Amino acid sequence: MKNLRIYLSLFLSMTCAALFADGPTATLQQGDVLTVYYGNDAFQKAYAAAEDGGIITLSPGTFTQLSANLEKSLTINGTYGMSPDSANTTYINQIIVKADNVKIEGILFQYINLGTITNCTIKRCGTSYLTSNSSSDQNTNTLVDQCIIFQYDHAFTNGVNYAIKNSTINYFYNDSNPSTQLANITNCWIWNFYCYNSSTGRPYAVYKNNVLCINSYTWSSSSNYNLTLSAPSEFYNNCFYLIGSSNKTYRYMPSFSSGCLNTGNTILPTSGTAVFNMNPASITNSYFPYRDSLNLKGADNTPMGIMGGTGFNDYPAIPRVLNATIDAQNDGEGYLNASIKVKAER
Repeated sequence: MKNLRIYLSLFLSMTCAALFADGPTATLQQGDVLTVYYGNDAFQKAYAAAEDGGIITLSPGTFTQLSANLEKSLTINGTYGMSPDSANTTYINQIIVKADNVKIEGILFQYINLGTITNCTIKRCGTSYLTSNSSSDQNTNTLVDQCIIFQYDHAFTNGVNYAIKNSTINYFYNDSNPSTQLANITNCWIWNFYCYNSSTGRPYAVYKNNVLCINSYTWSSSSNYNLTLSAPSEFYNNCFYLIGSSNKTYRYMPSFSSGCLNTGNTILPTSGTAVFNMNPASITNSYFPYRDSLNLKGADNTPMGIMGGTGFNDYPAIPRVLNATIDAQNDGEGYLNASIKVKAER
């Protein structure tokens, strides 16, 4: 309850500030002290004043990215991170995380770069590229949860105990982690399940209750495409399926190599016909999850894809202001009537 009161106070402060501020705001909570910063560089100001353990909460709007790496152990919350067209979206072009114990939620990025770090959590964010700051950087105990990612690029090439849950991913690019460092990929949609420059099913991971696709709109190959799912990866209760175009007939025929554990997987289609057709623009330009398009369940009778497991929620799991109004005139005694509606997401 104490944390909820603190967050409510924080959001009330942000709301009142936003009513009078011209542009985005950033609120820094350091202990019980709240400080509000204004303008497109508000995130930079809040970060400069923050200390390890601080919480920065950003309003909707476009914020100037940090001029250097993020090197403090902070929680950074936005209001919405899924769509560039939403008035609720918090947008930052790039962030380079080089501190341990960083949590980021509800922000839309162009680039998220991970350095050699431990215990990084990225939740309910959208990003065009999730990558490593350099090919030698190793991140440990990274969790990506309920995110939309266009391109995974070396994000866990050297990752240890890397987990992705309830997320939708367009494709992996050169993400060839060592076979001794399996990732955990659970309840995800992967629109193009192949790694560029590789015919093997990578990254190496334990895959559970995912929807794994071959998309004939964006992938050119022969009519029968055979993807080798390589040991030591393990596959449990996944659905392999095809997004077929009207002028191509593809079959998705996963080939499990010797020693590659798999059970309860569904392979669609078996006849060589497309499961369903989609407008190519909806695939190449928008990869927002189609939550109910297949309604598949694995052999263990739990939902496949992003609505299984912990589920998928667009908005951050922190209280957010739904609306706020303040009367223009006082009540005769010098007081202004204010009405603020807040919803606490789970």
